[in-house]
Amino acid sequence: MKRLLGFTAFSLCVLLPSCDDAHGPPDLLSGSVEYTVSGGFRGGVHTKMTVDPAGHVTLHSSYPELEDDLTTGEQAELERYFADIWSQPDTLRGGCMDDFNYEIRWTDSRGKKIVLVDGCALNPPNGVKPWPTLTGIVQVLGNLAARILEQKAPWRGIEGTFGIDKLNYGLDEPIRFSYRLKNPTSQERSLPFHHADQFWFSVDKENFPGFHYSYPMRAFYPWAFPDSSSPSSIVLVPGQEEELVYVWDHSVLDVSGKPDTLDVGSYHLRMGLLTGDLNTQEIHFDLYDRRLPIKGDIIPDLTGSDGTSATYVFQLMVTNWTQSSVTLHFRNSQRIAVELWDLDFDPPKTIIYQTMISQTSDSQNLTLAPQEKVVFTEAVQKANMGPWYIWTLAKVRLLSTDFDFSREGQLQIFHR
Repeated sequence: MKRLLGFTAFSLCVLLPSCDDAHGPPDLLSGSVEYTVSGGFRGGVHTKMTVDPAGHVTLHSSYPELEDDLTTGEQAELERYFADIWSQPDTLRGGCMDDFNYEIRWTDSRGKKIVLVDGCALNPPNGVKPWPTLTGIVQVLGNLAARILEQKAPWRGIEGTFGIDKLNYGLDEPIRFSYRLKNPTSQERSLPFHHADQFWFSVDKENFPGFHYSYPMRAFYPWAFPDSSSPSSIVLVPGQEEELVYVWDHSVLDVSGKPDTLDVGSYHLRMGLLTGDLNTQEIHFDLYDRRLPIKGDIIPDLTGSDGTSATYVFQLMVTNWTQSSVTLHFRNSQRIAVELWDLDFDPPKTIIYQTMISQTSDSQNLTLAPQEKVVFTEAVQKANMGPWYIWTLAKVRLLSTDFDFSREGQLQIFHR
């Protein structure tokens, strides 16, 4: 889940015994700050916070907005740092990728001071803090937002346990999601939601970095799937427990609304709520064809993918998922066949490698015990691959004569 960020306003009148000239220069007697933190790996706004002239704080980036008053210590720190705000540069950029950006807007009798700075400028690699005033402002306001979220959030104390009913599913088996909530505190606790949707999950497919699905789509892509439902909430009295359940048939949509379903393979699942800051759950699960006694997946060769390696080893891991032994029959010593495509275009147009299938007849068998795993490999010299870009589509077929079994994967392979 994304963390919430904010902006702040406060008056130095609350920091001083009075607001007359005897207690400081006129331009330090009152002022306001708007504080916004944005950017980072996932982008967006993370913090918006205000502190009004009476020292009343509002964390706008929380839902619902949270409010509190400055403590004496916070007032003193803000007074100290903002006394020097007019001497600070307007813009500081360190140039780090996926960095957090801080916007500080200070207004007093002299006008408005706007400072734009990123995290790399405040914390350069050499460890020296070149701008202690701006570093202090960011730290104090960040701690203030965190304190209010910790002390005032209406869901504070609720415990969440998220999971699915199994880790292995047939293609025809739905997945049961469970979001269990418990209030172990002595006070009523609540979880407010922007809309009717209350939970989310996302799914990524192993070896397919281009695949990602999030549910509900309207929570992640509101511009494509607008949500007009009313706000909702979950209220738990002391000791109360509640479970949210969703049964998923593996159906997915892309951002254009085109429907599809998950195929066989290994998946990485994340689960969480659409409000609050309860921990998310991460789970791995498999989808397999129950008509076949084996399941499996391609394992990337992390060493062979490096540009310094002359060889790439294609690996197909096969598992006997049943409770009985399974015997695989092969025509000869060959176990797998590889077909490799250049992914410079999607869908791919150019095949860059294909296993030569031996016609030798030398029947061989391999028996797998229940739950046993075996990895079949084929080492390929990169010089034997046709020209390719960086990403490839591998189709690896098991050369068993018992049934058809193959898997696909998007593999990153660098040239020497």
